[in-house]
Amino acid sequence: MTRLTGLGAAALAALDIGVYARLLQVGGTSRTPSLPLVLLLAAIAVAAGLGALVQAPLTRRTLLGGAAGAALLTGVVGIFSIGLPLFGAGVLALFAIASTPAGPAPRRAAIAPAVGATLGLAAVAAVFVPTMFPSVTCHSDGAEADSGWGFFGGGSSETGSESGSGGKDVTGSFTAGGHTYDYACQGNRLTLFRRR
Repeated sequence: MTRLTGLGAAALAALDIGVYARLLQVGGTSRTPSLPLVLLLAAIAVAAGLGALVQAPLTRRTLLGGAAGAALLTGVVGIFSIGLPLFGAGVLALFAIASTPAGPAPRRAAIAPAVGATLGLAAVAAVFVPTMFPSVTCHSDGAEADSGWGFFGGGSSETGSESGSGGKDVTGSFTAGGHTYDYACQGNRLTLFRRR
């Protein structure tokens, strides 16, 4: 039972990489997939797959705990896009943990999934926290302002002006989370970013 549910969790997490790429394509966006997010989804799949196949109970429970923690949190955060398969993967990983015998060290076996889940949650935080805040990317032909996730007030509006002689100098402002941010770019270099 452990093998089957663990491999099912791995398959759902791997499938979600394709779902994510397809959503970007169908959404008409020219954005490339986020490498940290793709690596996170791959790590969840690998942890669940290895957790299903490894024989040592402590290692199995730790890997499945990591997969469960990361998949459940990412599944909840992305429930309206890529989250449902990940949530399913997290639930399957939990079932796999529950069906894994404790082995010769029952106390360690009880703690192992929590250790794995903590590492999985830390991986999710490392991927998502940097994307929550506003940012500006300067290009040689303009600038792209990103309001972040908008967890702290939602929505964004952008205004800007461009001026240049030879190389592109771009100045502008945008509103995100109830705050207005000013920025300036010289070519590919961000020279100003501040909150009013």
